[in-house]
Amino acid sequence: MNFFLYGTLKDRDLLAIVSGEAGLEPLDAMLSDHAVECEKDGILPVLVGCDGAIAHGLLLCDVTDAVAARFDAYEAPFGYVRRSVQVRAGDRMIDAEVYDPPVGCQSQGVWSLEEWAAKDREITLLTAQEFAFFPPDTPHDEIARQWGMMRGRASATLRAASLPTTHRLRSAPRRARFLREVSRAGGFFRFAQKVVEYETFAGKSSGELPREVFIGPDAALVLAYDPKSDNVLLVEQVRMGPLAHGNPNPWCLEPIAGMVDGGETPEQAAHREGMEEAGLRFSALIPMFSQYASPGNATDYFYCFLGITDLPEVHSYAGGLEEEAEDLKLHIVPFDQALGLIDTGEINVGPAIAMLLWLDRKRPELRASA
Repeated sequence: MNFFLYGTLKDRDLLAIVSGEAGLEPLDAMLSDHAVECEKDGILPVLVGCDGAIAHGLLLCDVTDAVAARFDAYEAPFGYVRRSVQVRAGDRMIDAEVYDPPVGCQSQGVWSLEEWAAKDREITLLTAQEFAFFPPDTPHDEIARQWGMMRGRASATLRAASLPTTHRLRSAPRRARFLREVSRAGGFFRFAQKVVEYETFAGKSSGELPREVFIGPDAALVLAYDPKSDNVLLVEQVRMGPLAHGNPNPWCLEPIAGMVDGGETPEQAAHREGMEEAGLRFSALIPMFSQYASPGNATDYFYCFLGITDLPEVHSYAGGLEEEAEDLKLHIVPFDQALGLIDTGEINVGPAIAMLLWLDRKRPELRASA
Protein backbone atom coordinates (compact mmCIF):
# COMPACT_ATOMS: atom_id res chain seq x y z
CA MET A 1 0.00 0.00 0.00
CA ASN A 2 1.27 3.48 -0.92
CA PHE A 3 0.36 6.86 0.59
CA PHE A 4 0.52 10.33 -0.97
CA LEU A 5 1.24 12.91 1.75
CA TYR A 6 0.50 16.50 0.84
CA GLY A 7 0.23 18.33 4.18
CA THR A 8 1.81 18.43 7.61
CA LEU A 9 3.07 14.85 7.31
CA LYS A 10 5.57 16.15 4.75
CA ASP A 11 7.46 17.29 7.86
CA ARG A 12 9.94 14.41 8.37
CA ASP A 13 9.97 14.66 12.17
CA LEU A 14 6.17 14.58 12.37
CA LEU A 15 6.06 11.70 9.88
CA ALA A 16 8.46 9.67 12.02
CA ILE A 17 6.40 10.26 15.17
CA VAL A 18 3.02 9.49 13.62
CA SER A 19 4.19 6.46 11.63
CA GLY A 20 6.31 5.10 14.48
CA GLU A 21 9.05 4.46 11.93
CA ALA A 22 12.35 6.33 11.78
CA GLY A 23 14.33 6.65 8.57
CA LEU A 24 11.44 6.50 6.12
CA GLU A 25 12.47 7.53 2.60
CA PRO A 26 9.46 8.91 0.71
CA LEU A 27 9.69 10.00 -2.90
CA ASP A 28 8.76 13.38 -4.36
CA ALA A 29 5.42 13.03 -6.13
CA MET A 30 2.64 15.03 -7.79
CA LEU A 31 -1.13 14.68 -7.92
CA SER A 32 -2.65 16.23 -11.05
CA ASP A 33 -5.82 18.32 -11.10
CA HIS A 34 -5.59 19.02 -7.38
CA ALA A 35 -4.32 21.89 -5.23
CA VAL A 36 -3.38 22.16 -1.57
CA GLU A 37 -5.15 25.12 -0.02
CA CYS A 38 -5.38 26.42 3.56
CA GLU A 39 -8.47 25.75 5.63
CA LYS A 40 -10.58 28.86 6.06
CA ASP A 41 -9.67 30.72 9.26
CA GLY A 42 -7.11 28.02 10.09
CA ILE A 43 -3.64 26.73 9.32
CA LEU A 44 -4.20 23.14 8.17
CA PRO A 45 -4.01 21.89 4.57
CA VAL A 46 -7.06 21.07 2.48
CA LEU A 47 -6.80 19.02 -0.71
CA VAL A 48 -9.21 20.33 -3.36
CA GLY A 49 -9.94 19.34 -6.94
CA CYS A 50 -8.68 21.96 -9.40
CA ASP A 51 -8.39 21.34 -13.15
CA GLY A 52 -4.87 21.91 -14.41
CA ALA A 53 -3.34 22.37 -10.96
CA ILE A 54 -0.71 20.12 -9.42
CA ALA A 55 -0.48 19.18 -5.73
CA HIS A 56 3.10 18.47 -4.71
CA GLY A 57 3.78 15.99 -1.94
CA LEU A 58 5.62 12.88 -0.84
CA LEU A 59 4.94 9.27 -1.84
CA LEU A 60 5.47 6.66 0.85
CA CYS A 61 5.65 3.20 -0.73
CA ASP A 62 4.99 -0.28 0.65
CA VAL A 63 3.40 0.97 3.86
CA THR A 64 2.67 -1.79 6.38
CA ASP A 65 -0.81 -2.36 7.76
CA ALA A 66 0.40 -1.19 11.17
CA VAL A 67 1.65 2.14 9.82
CA ALA A 68 -1.51 2.58 7.72
CA ALA A 69 -3.56 2.09 10.89
CA ARG A 70 -1.53 4.82 12.62
CA PHE A 71 -2.16 7.17 9.69
CA ASP A 72 -5.89 6.42 9.93
CA ALA A 73 -5.83 7.07 13.69
CA TYR A 74 -4.13 10.43 13.08
CA GLU A 75 -6.43 11.61 10.27
CA ALA A 76 -9.82 9.90 10.69
CA PRO A 77 -10.74 11.45 14.08
CA PHE A 78 -11.06 14.81 12.33
CA GLY A 79 -13.16 13.65 9.41
CA TYR A 80 -10.40 12.95 6.88
CA VAL A 81 -11.18 9.92 4.69
CA ARG A 82 -8.99 7.81 2.46
CA ARG A 83 -9.37 7.79 -1.32
CA SER A 84 -7.42 5.97 -4.02
CA VAL A 85 -5.62 8.13 -6.60
CA GLN A 86 -2.78 7.91 -9.10
CA VAL A 87 0.27 10.10 -8.56
CA ARG A 88 3.37 10.73 -10.62
CA ALA A 89 6.77 9.95 -9.10
CA GLY A 90 9.52 10.58 -11.63
CA ASP A 91 8.36 9.01 -14.88
CA ARG A 92 5.99 6.52 -13.24
CA MET A 93 2.30 6.64 -12.43
CA ILE A 94 1.67 4.90 -9.09
CA ASP A 95 -1.50 3.97 -7.25
CA ALA A 96 -1.70 5.57 -3.79
CA GLU A 97 -4.02 6.44 -0.92
CA VAL A 98 -4.70 10.06 -0.04
CA TYR A 99 -6.68 11.68 2.77
CA ASP A 100 -9.52 13.94 1.66
CA PRO A 101 -10.68 16.67 4.05
CA PRO A 102 -14.05 16.49 5.82
CA VAL A 103 -17.14 17.13 3.72
CA GLY A 104 -17.98 20.82 3.73
CA CYS A 105 -14.48 21.92 4.75
CA GLN A 106 -13.87 25.39 3.33
CA SER A 107 -10.51 26.65 2.13
CA GLN A 108 -8.85 29.84 1.02
CA GLY A 109 -5.44 30.61 -0.43
CA VAL A 110 -2.41 28.41 -0.93
CA TRP A 111 -1.23 26.30 2.01
CA SER A 112 2.46 26.52 2.90
CA LEU A 113 4.39 23.96 4.93
CA GLU A 114 6.82 26.69 5.95
CA GLU A 115 4.07 29.00 7.25
CA TRP A 116 2.46 26.12 9.15
CA ALA A 117 5.84 25.21 10.65
CA ALA A 118 6.45 28.76 11.84
CA LYS A 119 3.06 28.90 13.59
CA ASP A 120 2.24 25.40 14.74
CA ARG A 121 5.05 22.88 14.20
CA GLU A 122 6.40 22.77 17.75
CA ILE A 123 3.04 22.26 19.43
CA THR A 124 2.03 19.70 16.78
CA LEU A 125 5.19 17.63 17.32
CA LEU A 126 4.62 17.53 21.07
CA THR A 127 0.95 16.63 20.59
CA ALA A 128 1.93 13.86 18.19
CA GLN A 129 4.36 12.44 20.75
CA GLU A 130 1.44 11.96 23.12
CA PHE A 131 -0.69 10.57 20.28
CA ALA A 132 1.96 7.89 19.79
CA PHE A 133 1.11 6.44 23.21
CA PHE A 134 -2.47 5.57 22.21
CA PRO A 135 -3.03 1.81 21.82
CA PRO A 136 -3.75 0.79 18.19
CA ASP A 137 -7.37 -0.08 19.00
CA THR A 138 -8.21 3.33 20.53
CA PRO A 139 -11.55 4.52 19.04
CA HIS A 140 -11.13 7.48 16.71
CA ASP A 141 -13.79 9.50 18.51
CA GLU A 142 -11.82 9.08 21.76
CA ILE A 143 -8.69 10.50 20.11
CA ALA A 144 -10.72 13.45 18.81
CA ARG A 145 -12.19 14.03 22.27
CA GLN A 146 -8.76 14.18 23.87
CA TRP A 147 -7.01 16.20 21.15
CA GLY A 148 -7.71 19.62 22.67
CA MET A 149 -6.30 18.51 26.03
CA MET A 150 -3.26 17.06 24.30
CA ARG A 151 -2.58 20.36 22.55
CA GLY A 152 -3.09 22.13 25.88
CA ARG A 153 -0.44 19.95 27.52
CA ALA A 154 1.90 20.50 24.58
CA SER A 155 1.41 24.25 24.80
CA ALA A 156 2.16 24.09 28.54
CA THR A 157 5.44 22.30 27.83
CA LEU A 158 6.48 25.01 25.38
CA ARG A 159 5.67 27.77 27.89
CA ALA A 160 7.60 25.98 30.63
CA ALA A 161 10.79 26.23 28.58
CA SER A 162 10.71 30.02 28.98
CA LEU A 163 10.00 30.15 32.72
CA PRO A 164 12.61 32.11 34.72
CA THR A 165 15.63 30.20 36.04
CA THR A 166 17.08 32.99 38.19
CA HIS A 167 18.54 31.81 41.47
CA ARG A 168 19.12 33.57 44.75
CA LEU A 169 18.24 31.16 47.53
CA ARG A 170 17.67 28.11 45.35
CA SER A 171 20.49 26.46 43.44
CA ALA A 172 21.44 27.19 39.87
CA PRO A 173 19.89 24.81 37.33
CA ARG A 174 21.74 21.50 37.10
CA ARG A 175 21.23 18.29 35.16
CA ALA A 176 17.85 16.63 35.51
CA ARG A 177 16.33 14.48 32.79
CA PHE A 178 13.81 11.77 32.09
CA LEU A 179 15.62 8.79 30.59
CA ARG A 180 12.49 7.08 29.33
CA GLU A 181 8.74 6.87 29.72
CA VAL A 182 7.45 3.48 30.75
CA SER A 183 3.72 4.02 30.28
CA ARG A 184 1.06 6.67 29.95
CA ALA A 185 -2.60 6.24 30.85
CA GLY A 186 -5.76 8.22 31.43
CA GLY A 187 -8.40 10.01 29.45
CA PHE A 188 -9.09 13.67 30.04
CA PHE A 189 -5.95 13.85 32.18
CA ARG A 190 -2.80 11.76 31.75
CA PHE A 191 -0.69 9.78 34.21
CA ALA A 192 2.87 8.87 33.24
CA GLN A 193 5.41 6.45 34.68
CA LYS A 194 8.93 7.66 33.95
CA VAL A 195 12.54 6.95 34.85
CA VAL A 196 14.50 10.01 35.98
CA GLU A 197 18.19 10.78 36.59
CA TYR A 198 19.58 13.99 38.03
CA GLU A 199 22.70 15.53 39.55
CA THR A 200 22.53 15.54 43.35
CA PHE A 201 23.65 18.40 45.61
CA ALA A 202 26.84 16.38 46.18
CA GLY A 203 27.56 16.51 42.45
CA LYS A 204 26.89 12.81 41.87
CA SER A 205 24.32 11.02 39.74
CA SER A 206 21.10 10.00 41.43
CA GLY A 207 21.05 6.84 39.38
CA GLU A 208 17.91 5.65 37.61
CA LEU A 209 14.82 6.32 39.72
CA PRO A 210 11.22 5.31 38.90
CA ARG A 211 8.77 8.18 39.29
CA GLU A 212 5.13 8.86 38.52
CA VAL A 213 3.74 12.20 37.40
CA PHE A 214 0.30 13.61 36.66
CA ILE A 215 0.46 15.55 33.37
CA GLY A 216 -2.04 18.35 32.87
CA PRO A 217 -2.26 21.61 30.93
CA ASP A 218 -1.59 25.01 32.42
CA ALA A 219 -4.49 26.90 34.00
CA ALA A 220 -5.46 30.55 34.32
CA LEU A 221 -7.03 31.63 37.63
CA VAL A 222 -8.76 34.97 38.21
CA LEU A 223 -9.90 36.45 41.48
CA ALA A 224 -12.62 38.86 40.37
CA TYR A 225 -12.51 42.03 42.48
CA ASP A 226 -14.58 45.19 42.53
CA PRO A 227 -12.47 47.86 44.30
CA LYS A 228 -15.42 50.25 44.57
CA SER A 229 -17.62 47.87 46.53
CA ASP A 230 -14.68 45.91 47.99
CA ASN A 231 -16.37 42.68 46.97
CA VAL A 232 -14.85 39.54 45.49
CA LEU A 233 -16.42 36.71 43.53
CA LEU A 234 -15.98 33.09 44.64
CA VAL A 235 -16.97 30.10 42.55
CA GLU A 236 -18.53 27.12 44.31
CA GLN A 237 -18.52 23.70 42.64
CA VAL A 238 -18.09 20.04 43.50
CA ARG A 239 -14.50 18.84 43.09
CA MET A 240 -13.34 15.27 42.46
CA GLY A 241 -10.18 15.61 44.59
CA PRO A 242 -11.97 16.22 47.89
CA LEU A 243 -14.65 13.68 46.94
CA ALA A 244 -12.04 10.96 46.30
CA HIS A 245 -10.22 12.06 49.45
CA GLY A 246 -13.31 11.25 51.49
CA ASN A 247 -14.24 14.82 52.39
CA PRO A 248 -17.93 14.84 53.41
CA ASN A 249 -18.35 18.25 51.75
CA PRO A 250 -16.52 18.20 48.39
CA TRP A 251 -17.98 21.55 47.27
CA CYS A 252 -15.14 24.09 47.16
CA LEU A 253 -14.89 27.88 47.02
CA GLU A 254 -12.38 28.98 44.40
CA PRO A 255 -11.50 31.79 42.02
CA ILE A 256 -12.59 31.69 38.40
CA ALA A 257 -10.36 29.11 36.73
CA GLY A 258 -9.89 27.23 33.50
CA MET A 259 -7.36 25.44 31.39
CA VAL A 260 -5.21 27.32 28.91
CA ASP A 261 -6.08 25.90 25.50
CA GLY A 262 -3.41 25.00 22.97
CA GLY A 263 -2.16 28.14 21.21
CA GLU A 264 -3.88 30.40 23.75
CA THR A 265 -2.08 32.73 26.18
CA PRO A 266 -2.86 32.63 29.92
CA GLU A 267 -4.25 36.17 29.64
CA GLN A 268 -6.60 35.16 26.83
CA ALA A 269 -7.73 32.16 28.86
CA ALA A 270 -8.37 34.38 31.89
CA HIS A 271 -10.62 36.74 29.91
CA ARG A 272 -12.42 33.81 28.25
CA GLU A 273 -13.08 32.05 31.56
CA GLY A 274 -14.37 35.27 33.10
CA MET A 275 -17.10 35.36 30.47
CA GLU A 276 -17.81 31.62 30.41
CA GLU A 277 -18.00 31.05 34.15
CA ALA A 278 -19.33 34.35 35.44
CA GLY A 279 -20.36 36.56 32.51
CA LEU A 280 -17.73 39.12 33.55
CA ARG A 281 -15.54 41.46 31.53
CA PHE A 282 -12.36 42.65 33.22
CA SER A 283 -11.31 46.28 32.78
CA ALA A 284 -7.84 45.26 33.97
CA LEU A 285 -6.07 41.97 34.47
CA ILE A 286 -3.28 42.26 37.02
CA PRO A 287 -0.72 39.42 37.25
CA MET A 288 -0.40 38.16 40.83
CA PHE A 289 2.03 35.24 40.62
CA SER A 290 2.49 31.92 38.89
CA GLN A 291 2.90 28.66 40.74
CA TYR A 292 3.18 24.90 40.64
CA ALA A 293 0.16 23.50 42.45
CA SER A 294 1.75 20.22 43.54
CA PRO A 295 5.34 20.00 42.26
CA GLY A 296 6.02 16.64 43.87
CA ASN A 297 3.68 14.78 41.53
CA ALA A 298 2.11 17.05 38.90
CA THR A 299 2.97 19.41 36.06
CA ASP A 300 0.01 21.68 36.89
CA TYR A 301 1.12 25.31 36.59
CA PHE A 302 -1.25 28.13 37.54
CA TYR A 303 -1.16 31.68 36.16
CA CYS A 304 -2.95 33.76 38.80
CA PHE A 305 -4.53 37.14 38.07
CA LEU A 306 -6.62 39.76 39.79
CA GLY A 307 -9.51 40.73 37.53
CA ILE A 308 -10.80 44.27 38.08
CA THR A 309 -14.50 44.42 37.27
CA ASP A 310 -17.89 45.79 38.27
CA LEU A 311 -19.54 42.96 40.17
CA PRO A 312 -23.35 42.71 40.07
CA GLU A 313 -25.31 43.70 43.17
CA VAL A 314 -26.52 40.22 44.03
CA HIS A 315 -25.42 37.71 46.63
CA SER A 316 -25.19 34.71 44.33
CA TYR A 317 -26.08 33.53 40.84
CA ALA A 318 -25.57 30.51 38.59
CA GLY A 319 -22.70 30.30 36.12
CA GLY A 320 -20.75 28.04 33.78
CA LEU A 321 -21.34 26.49 30.39
CA GLU A 322 -24.13 23.93 30.06
CA GLU A 323 -22.36 22.19 27.16
CA GLU A 324 -19.39 21.53 29.45
CA ALA A 325 -21.65 20.21 32.23
CA GLU A 326 -20.50 23.01 34.53
CA ASP A 327 -22.66 23.41 37.64
CA LEU A 328 -21.42 26.58 39.32
CA LYS A 329 -22.77 28.79 42.07
CA LEU A 330 -21.16 32.22 42.12
CA HIS A 331 -20.95 34.09 45.41
CA ILE A 332 -20.30 37.82 45.71
CA VAL A 333 -19.00 38.53 49.19
CA PRO A 334 -17.21 41.40 50.98
CA PHE A 335 -13.45 40.94 50.98
CA ASP A 336 -13.18 40.80 54.78
CA GLN A 337 -15.77 38.04 54.88
CA ALA A 338 -13.89 36.08 52.22
CA LEU A 339 -10.66 36.44 54.17
CA GLY A 340 -12.41 35.13 57.28
CA LEU A 341 -13.45 31.99 55.41
CA ILE A 342 -9.79 30.98 55.37
CA ASP A 343 -9.72 30.91 59.17
CA THR A 344 -12.94 28.88 59.40
CA GLY A 345 -11.64 26.37 56.86
CA GLU A 346 -14.52 27.00 54.47
CA ILE A 347 -11.98 28.08 51.86
CA ASN A 348 -9.63 25.11 51.72
CA VAL A 349 -8.20 25.47 48.22
CA GLY A 350 -4.56 26.58 48.12
CA PRO A 351 -4.68 28.98 45.17
CA ALA A 352 -7.79 30.74 46.55
CA ILE A 353 -6.04 31.25 49.90
CA ALA A 354 -2.86 32.57 48.28
CA MET A 355 -4.77 34.93 45.98
CA LEU A 356 -6.86 36.39 48.80
CA LEU A 357 -3.72 36.96 50.89
CA TRP A 358 -2.08 38.66 47.90
CA LEU A 359 -5.10 40.94 47.55
CA ASP A 360 -4.96 41.70 51.28
CA ARG A 361 -1.52 43.25 50.73
CA LYS A 362 -2.44 45.20 47.60
CA ARG A 363 -5.99 46.17 48.50
CA PRO A 364 -5.36 49.64 50.02
CA GLU A 365 -3.67 50.99 46.88
CA LEU A 366 -6.24 49.36 44.59
CA ARG A 367 -9.10 50.95 46.51
CA ALA A 368 -7.37 54.31 46.64
CA SER A 369 -7.05 54.40 42.85
CA ALA A 370 -10.57 53.10 42.14
